[in-house]
Amino acid sequence: MEENEAKGVLAEQAPKRYSPWQNMGYLLNDIARTDKWYLTFMILMVPVQIAVIAFEAYIPKAVIGGIGQMATLQAYLWSIFYPVLALLAAKCLSVILDSQLVKGGANQRALYMSDAYTKSMDMDYQFLASDQGQAMVDKGLTLLDQGGDMTLIVKFGQRCSGLWAGLGGIIFSRAW
Repeated sequence: MEENEAKGVLAEQAPKRYSPWQNMGYLLNDIARTDKWYLTFMILMVPVQIAVIAFEAYIPKAVIGGIGQMATLQAYLWSIFYPVLALLAAKCLSVILDSQLVKGGANQRALYMSDAYTKSMDMDYQFLASDQGQAMVDKGLTLLDQGGDMTLIVKFGQRCSGLWAGLGGIIFSRAW
């Protein structure tokens, strides 16, 4: 009988499960609240990534397609030079934004770690000292700290902007 009662208590305490989209929305709202620059860099990264992909697709086409069509060698080289220059600028901007995304992600991780420690200190001491309490705290901190600077929370901005860029690239390519 006690075992069934204990299972009932654990079932009542089972945490609510959220979908990946709900988790992404939560993180984006939290980022918008705590670090607007990080969110700005995430948004700026999307068109830059789309531009890189577009230039990387256009340049080989321009090189091959322009061989027989250009009147002079100089015109042919200029038709390739400007897209290559734009690709170089987009790649440089991508590297700069990517480093800002890593920095913003690391700041978010530090914020969540601080919140986790604060929350664990506010817990009831008897629960915190119990095996279940220790397991809960360890699980939360491990999720934030596992992998150091390569945790999911640090890479969230890069992954999220990559997802948006992929979706935007599909829409862009369909419209073209």
